[in-house]
Parts: sequence; structure tokens; C-alpha cells
Amino acid sequence: MPSGSPLAEHDTFSISRLRDVCNRSLDDRKGDVNIPEYIGVWKEILLFFNTMGSIFGFLTSDVNAKITTLEANLKNEYSNYEYVDTMLHYELDNDLIDLHRYNRLSGARQLLDFIELSYS
Repeated sequence: MPSGSPLAEHDTFSISRLRDVCNRSLDDRKGDVNIPEYIGVWKEILLFFNTMGSIFGFLTSDVNAKITTLEANLKNEYSNYEYVDTMLHYELDNDLIDLHRYNRLSGARQLLDFIELSYS
């Protein structure tokens, strides 16, 4: 991985760790997705991509950029970016979501890109 990339706290992929972080990302109490845990899901997926070699290099850099954006949003506005629902309300209320223009700093845009990536 490139220096400064948002790796998981460990350096090897584990399917059981991926399952566990997926389960933690879904907060049944709130009926919402916990964004820090969701980022952990993608960090674990990055470790899997690394096991596949350079063939996934383009995906790795794209996922790294999205993780970095979400982590920056969390660092600056944690209470507004802890859960998907609060993030969407915050971004809509503050005109950070533009349906006609790509906003790479929008958390909602990053999550949408992750979803699109999942179906590619």
C-alpha cells in the first residue's frame, strides 16, 4: 500500500474479521449504519485487494481516496458523520449534496460511490 494509506490496524486479510466489522457497522438499536465501522469494512476489503496483487491497484487507490475523505469528515464533524442518517441530514441542511455536480468532499457522495463499486 502507498505510504499514508488508510490501512486497517492489521496487515493481513481475514474473512472472519470482515464479517465481524460488517456486523458492527449495522447498529440495530438506531436502525442505521455506523460510518467509522463501515470504513473498517472497506479497510478490510483493501487488505483483500492487496492479496490479489496489482490487478486491483486502480480500485485500491479509489477506495483509499474515499476512506480518506470520510475520515476527514469524521475528524472535523464527528457528531454529524457518525451515522449515515445524521450525515445525510447534515449535508442536505448545509447544501453539501449537489444532485447536478460531483462533490468529492461529500460523505453521501463517497457512500454512493462505495455502493456503486460494490456492484461493479
